[in-house]
Amino acid sequence: MSCYRVTVLGSKRSGKTAMCHYLVTSSSLPQYSHTEEIDMRYVQFVHKALGNCFLMIEDTPGWSSGDRKDDFPELLTSVPMTYVFAEDGVKKAGMPPPPAVDEIPWWAFWDDGVVYEEPPEKEDESSSPLDGKGDSLAATEKRQAFIVVYSVKDEASFKEAEELVAELMGLMEPPIEEEGTSGEDEKKKINTDDVDLPPQPIVLVSTHNDLKKSGAGPRVDAEAGSNLANGFGLPFFELNAKGLGVQAAFEAAITSIQTCEDNLTFSKAPGTLSRCKAQCCVGCPEECCYPGIVVEKMCPNGEQPPHPCRKENWDKKCCWKNAS
Repeated sequence: MSCYRVTVLGSKRSGKTAMCHYLVTSSSLPQYSHTEEIDMRYVQFVHKALGNCFLMIEDTPGWSSGDRKDDFPELLTSVPMTYVFAEDGVKKAGMPPPPAVDEIPWWAFWDDGVVYEEPPEKEDESSSPLDGKGDSLAATEKRQAFIVVYSVKDEASFKEAEELVAELMGLMEPPIEEEGTSGEDEKKKINTDDVDLPPQPIVLVSTHNDLKKSGAGPRVDAEAGSNLANGFGLPFFELNAKGLGVQAAFEAAITSIQTCEDNLTFSKAPGTLSRCKAQCCVGCPEECCYPGIVVEKMCPNGEQPPHPCRKENWDKKCCWKNAS
């Protein structure tokens, strides 16, 4: 079962903790409770498309308007980000480039072209995905998705949300190349014309939408949150004390994580053709992976596989059986 980590951010009295509490308990908080430090919550979540999964909710402490950088200067940087959004695709921070095709062991290849880690030994069925193994390891080490919260009855909380979204976007960008590096030269070599980046894993929500509009004090315009989210291409949800929108907001956060995972630049292996060239006919020229007449002419008898690398044989017979 997959495990996802969602970090909830927002100023004091924005409704962060109440939202997290409702998702876990399906009930409202009996009274206001200020979060003094990071509070981790764990729940099994049923995603409409992904099915059952474990969700780690990181409820962060709130702050008075304008005091975040003084009260919690490392709130956004104390835990590393998982994803980096570069011009050539979304990547995992600190993840090295993919190995050359001839350096990847035979068991790492599957028909979908994804490079997988070596299959682990079968574990005891009673073990939990949250014990630091399997899919939960990456989720517990780094932050994956974020829910930014503001209250419609507090204009200052909306301004804090605007700053949070902008800073999170900046933190997901790749580090700036130092002077004298070959960053510009490398950038020229990258063809980014066909790169379709997924949206950043950030969800914007507004709370207290069930309060009467005639209440005392200024109120955030109904379209302000929608415009902010649309400006960055992010999902936006309106929440109330009865739990409206809570499930959908967390589901959108999980979806954004999975979308990033499905579009990682460095998780892809070379295509089937490259695999055949590297692993089916050891020492044969490129023509081995084309028509059968070329294979028979160019491949030494001792190295020609029983299933030549023609298109109809691009399957496990070719790419697994004859792998070195």
